[in-house]
Amino acid sequence: RRARLNLNEYSAAEKFLRRALPVGSDYDIRQSLFNIRANIQSKFFQGGMAMAKIEAMKTDELPETPSSPGITRHLAFKKEGSLVIRSRIDAGKISGWHHHGDYDVYGYLVSGATRFESGPEGKEAVSLRRGDFFHVPPHTIHREVNPSPDEGQEVILFLSGTGPLVINVDGPEKA
Repeated sequence: RRARLNLNEYSAAEKFLRRALPVGSDYDIRQSLFNIRANIQSKFFQGGMAMAKIEAMKTDELPETPSSPGITRHLAFKKEGSLVIRSRIDAGKISGWHHHGDYDVYGYLVSGATRFESGPEGKEAVSLRRGDFFHVPPHTIHREVNPSPDEGQEVILFLSGTGPLVINVDGPEKA
């Protein structure tokens, strides 16, 4: 006998959230609905196998997330302690200085090129091109530079941790 996802329970939660949260809180509603859906689906186990379905997010459905000047970020998935985000920087742009709090950030450069600046006075630099991977440890103050005058940059980020997604700061530590 297969357990079925109770869509009425999910729909009731969505209606409640839309009434309870202020207008324009679609980002908060989506995050809450992801968590509710995951909790409902996790109830349905049979013979040790989950009865969950594959989740998909269309590119035009991704809600915008907190960001830094010069960067746009969109949330694809959020589960307890994990986030998947698409990040974009326009050609020739430099982001503001920031860090990601308690999050470890792992990334894959889908298109364009980037240079991460970090360390004392921002003098340490790591340059990457399409297809490269990277890791930014928690609390590492950095900024991203798109060195191309004509090509935008797109990165897929995988974050592991808790707390605020981004903390914008005035600059790196002094030497």
